Amino acid sequence: MKKYKNEFSWSKSRDEIFNTCHRKYYYRYYGGWGGWYDEADERTKKLYHLGKLQSRQMWAGSVVHNCIKSTLENIKNDKKLIDKQKVIDETLEIMRGDFKSSKKGYYWENAKTCALFEHEYEINVQNSEWKNTANHVVDCLDNFFDSEVFDNICHLSNEQWLEVEKFSSFMLRDLKIWVSLDLSFKDGGKIFIYDWKTGKLDVDPNKLQPPCYCLYAVNTWKVTPEDVRMMEFYLSNKELKEHTFSNSELDIFVQYVQNAVESMTALLDDKKANIAIEERFGFTEVEKECDYCNYKKLCSRWN
Repeated sequence: MKKYKNEFSWSKSRDEIFNTCHRKYYYRYYGGWGGWYDEADERTKKLYHLGKLQSRQMWAGSVVHNCIKSTLENIKNDKKLIDKQKVIDETLEIMRGDFKSSKKGYYWENAKTCALFEHEYEINVQNSEWKNTANHVVDCLDNFFDSEVFDNICHLSNEQWLEVEKFSSFMLRDLKIWVSLDLSFKDGGKIFIYDWKTGKLDVDPNKLQPPCYCLYAVNTWKVTPEDVRMMEFYLSNKELKEHTFSNSELDIFVQYVQNAVESMTALLDDKKANIAIEERFGFTEVEKECDYCNYKKLCSRWN
């Protein structure tokens, strides 16, 4: 198996974990690194597999994104559209398989299968709550397929498509920044970037994802910030939120990332080699964060 080097990079999710708990950050980006190799030690393998756990809410979001992704790829490749209800029924069948697989713990054998936090930590969830999770997925997909946004996507020409949920990156000086745009396309001289949201409306004015995606577009397609439209589509209530950015606003984001990277790398034992020692990464002071932490059963704070 090909060996991968653990190179330092930045992403919104990495930043969020770092700001939640430094020890959790260590487990996710260092302690579990290489846990997919057969020769990895048992603790590394366990940390790697625990890092794959999702709450049922996160799982629902992933299911919706995967369904939309496959649908858009079919449209992009000029394949015949499948009946909406058939798509939703097939998605629910996938969820049933995911649930059974996770409940039996198959993710310990194959990390690419569904791994639910509630199953690993034996949390009592009523059947009605699991049903609500499935209903939420159906509502989100219904709203997406019945939306004007979807109708417009169906009429894009081949030349307009850019990316569909592609794991991409760009360089900010010597720093690699990772992104995954749910959808991007060209229209009327503008770049449109869509992000599907399955949760509640987030009104935080300092969100990192919109300016990050805009900066990616500027770097990748050589456009000005004014040419980029960042669209958040909240599928549960059909609300569409648009973001635009100026050069000065993107500069503020860049400064944030630079400061964040300084804080992250300050804890490394060897910055150039990206080597971290567990003891240098402290625990969160907000203990309630531990209740829903993937790594609680191995975290030295509790064991």
